Amino acid sequence: RVLLPPGLLTVLQTVQSNPERFQSLVSNVNPALTTALNDPTATYTLFAPVDAAFTAAETVLRPLAPNQIEAALRYHVLGTRVLASEITFGSPQTTLLAGQTFTINAGSPPTISDTTTTAASITGVDIIASNGVVHIIDKVLLPVLPAVTP
Repeated sequence: RVLLPPGLLTVLQTVQSNPERFQSLVSNVNPALTTALNDPTATYTLFAPVDAAFTAAETVLRPLAPNQIEAALRYHVLGTRVLASEITFGSPQTTLLAGQTFTINAGSPPTISDTTTTAASITGVDIIASNGVVHIIDKVLLPVLPAVTP
């Protein structure tokens, strides 16, 4: 692979450039979220689940409607850039999914508590993008899902 300097690609382009880890994430991002994560005027933090996380969540994700998949993916994004050294442990983190938060817990590795009983481990941090940062997680985070829309 060609090595690129940090911060050259957007948040979405960063995960797209790593298909061996994030193919499932990329294939589930809809056009509205694509536009947001490629916006050069905004900043984001993406907690990017690896492909194995999508495989593990397949039975939960398979029956979801497109609007529910979009909601779940928006739940992985903060509307600001938060480097690992700036994480406020134990405080609710506001996501792009309106009105929903998750909590990042201190530890080695740090974990994220969502609406389920299983926390996600943060396995990689501070992949710098031109419009934010990507942190790698080992689980698909699940919010309270909206009702199915036609």
